[in-house]
Amino acid sequence: MEKEMIETKEIVIALIHLAKILRDHLVDGVTIDDLKILKDLVSDPVYRRAIAGINQIPSEIKEMTVDDILDLVKIIMDEIEKELV
Repeated sequence: MEKEMIETKEIVIALIHLAKILRDHLVDGVTIDDLKILKDLVSDPVYRRAIAGINQIPSEIKEMTVDDILDLVKIIMDEIEKELV
């Protein structure tokens, strides 16, 4: 892998983490208590890190190689298994 794709990986992990948070909070339907999601997101270090470097993602994607894409797919699969299964 030529470039680390740090920002791209972080946003992918953050989005999968968001899916878990939404699933956990919305399991009983949407209620006023679900506003806690916003609090969780704002305080979540995974999100804070991912959002901080979001502007670098387009250049990382432009430079992706096939190996980078395969690495990203593996990260996605691992994170889905860890967070959502």
